[in-house]
Amino acid sequence: MDQFAEIIDALRTPFLGLGTTLKNFIKPPVTIPYPWVKDDIPTRSRGVLGMHEFFDAEGMSNRSKHYFTDDGQFNEKIAKAPCIWGCPAETPAREYVTLSGEGEFLKALTLLKNHYPFSGVLGRICSAPCEGECNRGKVTGKTIAIRKLKRFLADYEYRLPKDQWWNYKKMQEHFTKNDSPKKVAVLGAGPAGITCAWYLALRGHQCTIYERLPQTKLHHGGGYLFTGIPKYRLNRKVLEKEVRDVLEMKGVEIVYDCEIGVNLQFEEIASHFDAVFIGVGAIKPLKLRVPGENLQGVIPAENYLEQLNFWLEDPTYPFSLKPGKKIVIIGGGFTSMDSSRSARRLGSETILVYRRTQEEMLASLDEIDDAKEENVEYKFLLSPVEVKGKDHVQGFILRENRLGDFDRSRRRRPIEVPDSDTLYECDTVMTAISREPNLRWLPENIKRSKGGTIEVHPNTLMSVSRKGVFAGGDVVLGPATVIQAIGQAKIAARAIHEYLTDEKPFEEIYDYWQVMSSKKTLAVSTT
Repeated sequence: MDQFAEIIDALRTPFLGLGTTLKNFIKPPVTIPYPWVKDDIPTRSRGVLGMHEFFDAEGMSNRSKHYFTDDGQFNEKIAKAPCIWGCPAETPAREYVTLSGEGEFLKALTLLKNHYPFSGVLGRICSAPCEGECNRGKVTGKTIAIRKLKRFLADYEYRLPKDQWWNYKKMQEHFTKNDSPKKVAVLGAGPAGITCAWYLALRGHQCTIYERLPQTKLHHGGGYLFTGIPKYRLNRKVLEKEVRDVLEMKGVEIVYDCEIGVNLQFEEIASHFDAVFIGVGAIKPLKLRVPGENLQGVIPAENYLEQLNFWLEDPTYPFSLKPGKKIVIIGGGFTSMDSSRSARRLGSETILVYRRTQEEMLASLDEIDDAKEENVEYKFLLSPVEVKGKDHVQGFILRENRLGDFDRSRRRRPIEVPDSDTLYECDTVMTAISREPNLRWLPENIKRSKGGTIEVHPNTLMSVSRKGVFAGGDVVLGPATVIQAIGQAKIAARAIHEYLTDEKPFEEIYDYWQVMSSKKTLAVSTT
């Protein structure tokens, strides 16, 4: 009977995953309230308010009271709304939300396309800190679905004929008068590297991006966006288009299959360029530091997802980290969600273990719920003690926790309970606890912090110990979100432009917006 049950489960697992993917695909992006409002956890009830609710009479009245003075003048003291301040890349959420509510979708899209090259990506996978700061949530308890609206606007471009799709070369014509003779090396083709190259190319600089991974049919860059996020969460064609849009810009080129410190040394690169931006990301998984973690069958989730994503694109790609039938996954962030759901869709039984409770998990509520729908089992308040087995994993000893006082992460600290060990049988242990940058190739004259990240000046992100070298994203912050990496890339790119030219870069959003509005045209040709 057990064997028959396993066969039935193996047959239904792909359909469960497909059903969850289809459910998320057909959810209306901005038009109705979302059904997954979590009233029991109000601080995490984000992105639930549809446009028609925001633009009701009460909503507009509250908005006017907040942003305008009694005599109808715009309140200059709050020129940037809390949702904008809450975004590391300072995305003009208030402006594109307002334009969208008025039906001006192309103008709203123009604002997004002027701010970064990843509107479609962020509309799908952004952690949406803007929604946590949304003023509307303070008034009604429901915040505007800003991320879903961004996805709607990005996808709106696909409704246009292909010859009207976005073209950054036209933006270059508006931004730059002459090509710059300055050359910048960008290390890493992740969200930080691509954004930095995009920004600098718009100002005429020549950028060469060095990427450790090979080029394939769909992989042209993207870093962890490609290697670490399953395609059911991030459509590969959306990612490919937004990366290629940047790579097709004048003055941008990319060198694939080039790992710094292996294929090319840092000093070789630095000697041929006027400035260097380091945005390689955090790709080295942290270890559990428990006995038995070197046994066969202990798999870093980041490495598993990278192999899986390339293998799904090309079945001839070597996939040496295929998990077994029963997996214990350690972690409570997005990587643990992605790896557990991916393994579940391939037929494995998955148990996700987290040392705190669901309240403290860093993954979003919809991701947690989707994993539950796909029969991922959760075990909370458990910490890893020892991996059991001879040559291969046979089980995992876990110890119970209780929650203590709040720590620096503003979450309650787990405290182990003595004499509470339990052995869980499994044939695979997958670790998704965190990761760190691999900077063994970094020269000694580039100073690093105690945590192993690059020390930079906070306002420019230039190395504190070497001029002309800038860094951003994971190599400065540690494991960061995509929007944090993009925000840091913009800061560094502005500073690089000033370093190379002694000119202050103009504010790209508002200057370009005024130019385009005055001519009553957009970067895409419309009739």
